[in-house]
Amino acid sequence: ERIEVDNFKLEDTKVNEILPKLERLRKGFASKKTLDVSFRLDQLKKLRRALDRYSKEIARTNYLDLGFGEYANDVNTMSIVTADIDYVISEFQGWAKPRSVDTPILLAPGSSYLYPEPFGVCVIFSAWNSQYQTLIQPIAAALAAGNCVLAKPSEMACYSAKLVEYILEDLDPEVIQVVQGGADQCIELNKHRSDLIVFTGSPMKGKLVSKAAAEHLTPCILELGGQNPVVVDESADLKCAAHNLINGRFIISGQACISPEYVFVHRSIFNKFRDMLKETVENFFSKDPITSKDYSRVINEWHTDRLANLLKNHGGEVVVGGGECDIKQKYVPPTVISFDNMKTMSQSALAKEEIFGPILSIVPYDNINDCVSYINSKEKPLAMYYFGFDKKNKELLKRNTSSGALVYNDTLVQFATHYLPFGGVGSSGYSAYHGKYGFDNMSHLKPVIDKSSTVVGFRYPPYTGSKLSIMRKVLGLGGLTQSGILKVFLWVAVLLGAFLLRNNLCGAVDG
Repeated sequence: ERIEVDNFKLEDTKVNEILPKLERLRKGFASKKTLDVSFRLDQLKKLRRALDRYSKEIARTNYLDLGFGEYANDVNTMSIVTADIDYVISEFQGWAKPRSVDTPILLAPGSSYLYPEPFGVCVIFSAWNSQYQTLIQPIAAALAAGNCVLAKPSEMACYSAKLVEYILEDLDPEVIQVVQGGADQCIELNKHRSDLIVFTGSPMKGKLVSKAAAEHLTPCILELGGQNPVVVDESADLKCAAHNLINGRFIISGQACISPEYVFVHRSIFNKFRDMLKETVENFFSKDPITSKDYSRVINEWHTDRLANLLKNHGGEVVVGGGECDIKQKYVPPTVISFDNMKTMSQSALAKEEIFGPILSIVPYDNINDCVSYINSKEKPLAMYYFGFDKKNKELLKRNTSSGALVYNDTLVQFATHYLPFGGVGSSGYSAYHGKYGFDNMSHLKPVIDKSSTVVGFRYPPYTGSKLSIMRKVLGLGGLTQSGILKVFLWVAVLLGAFLLRNNLCGAVDG
């Protein structure tokens, strides 16, 4: 039976109900049921089936919250979520096994390994611009690692936040709970101790979460944002660059934390590329983007008004867009703003903080080192992009800038792979998830040393000159390990065996 998503009404969790939810999860974790890998697998499969069951409702909530079209929902959103969960389901039982590591010769004989164990109760705060990616994917990683989860969807995307309750309802309530609401609920949540916090949002709110977590020494995974730079040099394929920049910036109307924000274009190609950007916007969304089914909407009227004000006093030249915004329809046109030089751009209101909207700045450059200096004058971004084929420029940007991810000749794709970690650096966040990286960062990789009952005399008092001499010689062996010694003995045995075999054969021939 289908749910009438359009009739959803999001009800806040009462503040006095939050602690009982946390306590129920603590009870569930204390029962040790999540240590059973087969139990985890069952929960993950229930989550995966729910995504299929509510696929039409998910599409509808994405449309109601952000104006997503069918392509944006299926390809840019849910395919990423389901692929990541499918990968986790197929691989996590191997990740959960002890991981053998070597043992220093000083500690031999014995074995050493890492034992992945869950933290306990994990609180996950999602972001309104990508509710399902930033909630369901970390939930899957947390469950795979054996944690219990308190999920806090973003109330600003109210339709998807409500649907989350239905998606999670088949899972064990002692393993997963949901809290709905705004600031009051978040403040109450952060008052209480949890074992891990995963937060996706702005750096400002990330600081508040981190400060609250510090009261309990709770570790965090923070996925924040930043002003993501782009360099387009004279070796670039301009059509590829234009297509990927316009698609990357105006997907979800620029409300993506990894979306490109400002672009340095080599002066020799600047005018041509500026014209190509205008042409690409019109090809993608028509000359009247408000009518395009592929152009999303801003999350609410307040943010629409904020972006409209930025378009009034930017100090640059409008290349495309920049026209009337429709506050009621939450529409801001896809806009490209051109600046004469880096100094002018740096003084613009568009450069002061992350725009989080459909406005892209472009500026010419002569020397790529000036781009590097400008980028490094700002906080470290969540992503950086380069278009071109100059090996020196690639290496220069890789070695001399810092960002959560670096992508050549494309945009956004780093979020779509579960073989790479997704996360920031500096003010754009810390730690990461996706695929195995999510499992590892939501686990405590406990070091275990299993020793045999041997007593090595020179390790214990009373310390004599001879004991010190022996210890110094052992320590002088440096990186020699137990497996290294075994490999040496194995090779000696092989060589000795080969030598004896040769002698026997020679003796047989002589006889």
